[in-house]
Amino acid sequence: MALLREALTACLPDDSRLRCLLLASWARCAYSDIGDREGIGACDEAVAMARRLGDPEALTNALGTRFYYRWRPELVRERLAVADEIIAVAVAAADPGLIAQARYFRLVALLDSGWLRDAWSELDRFEEVAASGNPVLKLRALWFRATRHLALGERLRADEMAEQACQLAEWMGRPDLAVERLGLSLLLWASEGRVDEALGLVSPGLLGPVAYNAVVALANGLGGRPVE
Repeated sequence: MALLREALTACLPDDSRLRCLLLASWARCAYSDIGDREGIGACDEAVAMARRLGDPEALTNALGTRFYYRWRPELVRERLAVADEIIAVAVAAADPGLIAQARYFRLVALLDSGWLRDAWSELDRFEEVAASGNPVLKLRALWFRATRHLALGERLRADEMAEQACQLAEWMGRPDLAVERLGLSLLLWASEGRVDEALGLVSPGLLGPVAYNAVVALANGLGGRPVE
């Protein structure tokens, strides 16, 4: 964060793609405190600047940061609105990488909302663009595919997808493979309606307050009890 601050100080205050990306990056690094006024201000400034610049990549990046700052269970509707805007910008730009990121945000927002039918339709669209994207997107797609199979009562298919996800994470050399498995277990248990058990796997101390809020929203949405 210190380096980002230095870069922002050295950057001219005029509108520019560089300054916009720096503001969004700094805000995202600061979002461990979701109520941080300085971080929220930097995020809002990045969004406004990206709109003025008309730069789709900068705007999706800034809006993605705003999504994180809205990641509390009671702000699910706001997250969905942000995700819808990211989708619109990415599709208009016809950029496959941006579309893949946008689809992921919208999928998570729909799951948080408990709108599973819409979420599974969004998962199909996410998988289409994730198939040719980076391995992290493929890994996320496998996680959610396993969750979908379990929610539909297809346990064997769910286990198969879960194993593929773990194998991919291992192939990628993910340093936190144990955490990957924990996250997958949480998704699967929540989709079975075992929300309290799923949330018992984690704590604010383990994840940090913001990530924990995100997990609570997602688990409740998958378990059919979204927080409004």
